[in-house]
Amino acid sequence: MPRPASFQIKMLDLLSYRFLLALLHPFAMKARVDPTLYYSRKVCIEVSVSLLVPLSASNDTESSNDNYKNLKISGTGLFRDVPVMAISTICEALTYQLEEEKSSFIPVSSLFSHQNLREIIEEYIHLLDMRIQHRETNIKGYVLFSCVLEHINAIQAGLSVEQAIASALNRSLDQCYYTLKTRAMAWGINMSPDIDIDTSGHTQPDDRTLGTHDWLIDDGFDTGMGFDTSLLSGSILKDIGTGS
Repeated sequence: MPRPASFQIKMLDLLSYRFLLALLHPFAMKARVDPTLYYSRKVCIEVSVSLLVPLSASNDTESSNDNYKNLKISGTGLFRDVPVMAISTICEALTYQLEEEKSSFIPVSSLFSHQNLREIIEEYIHLLDMRIQHRETNIKGYVLFSCVLEHINAIQAGLSVEQAIASALNRSLDQCYYTLKTRAMAWGINMSPDIDIDTSGHTQPDDRTLGTHDWLIDDGFDTGMGFDTSLLSGSILKDIGTGS
């Protein structure tokens, strides 16, 4: 009997684990101040990692991997919203570990290393970039988690968190501006004549609009990034100042 392909396994994980994640996520985000919720946090992290980490391709086909990857890039609904909840859990877990180790000088016990969790965050940010390149128009997710990753880097390096986040904010906005404008030009959309594009990839625009549309406003192009940041009070999102 043939073994299930990666696509089939990942689809089953997504369709089943999303309910467990939705149930435990609110409690997991409060486990930092309530130790009785530790188990919810532990299971939530494990489920989040399972949802975001690709399976080994040893017993799989290239087309199966590509099919699921394409769904993550262009899909909406649960292909977009469930990973947001999963990655916010992982970001919170890694930030908590780093802050606890910094204050106690004792490594925090975890099933996943700092490097494992960091690589998952980096891969997710790359996925958001791919979504913007293909069809996404809302850049809030890419900007937010780019700042979260820089927050983590600053904690590890002992640098100023505020300065690191400000720098990441500028870089991510410039990258999104460049990507959206490049995509619009490729589609033959007429751009405002007073807005030039820096083909070197390092843009320094004076305003963040393409034509007359503001790509930072809340409009019909919602990517599901508006999760409740109050659940993360005192953690990674508090210093970012998303303030929507």
